[in-house]
Amino acid sequence: SEVAKAVLVDGWAVLRQALLGPDVEALAAAAHRAAAELLQRDPPRMGNRGPRRYSFGGASTTHHMVHEEAWAALLDYDCLHAALLPIFGGEYVAIGGGGDFVLEATDTHQRLHVDLQLAEMYDKDFP
Repeated sequence: SEVAKAVLVDGWAVLRQALLGPDVEALAAAAHRAAAELLQRDPPRMGNRGPRRYSFGGASTTHHMVHEEAWAALLDYDCLHAALLPIFGGEYVAIGGGGDFVLEATDTHQRLHVDLQLAEMYDKDFP
């Protein structure tokens, strides 16, 4: 597939219109709620990834957000499976899901990173 080829060659791809209508609204609402909770706990806006930078997964005791229905739903999209199967040779395991957000006036950047940093998170039988 074109998406798989882009990921294998360039390291990333965009799945345009992968989420539509109610799914977009549900994920946006869940992200806004989670962001509001993080910001409520951080009045000085110190962030958990640097000043005014936040990781949803990094702020959760589960280290991901798949316990939230809107995030969990992302794991069930046919277009995503169609892209991931050829990238990973027909076999892959989803072990988490998160995302980051950045507030305005942030003057630092964040390098690409893995949020799932504990070895047991990569155990296929019990992630």
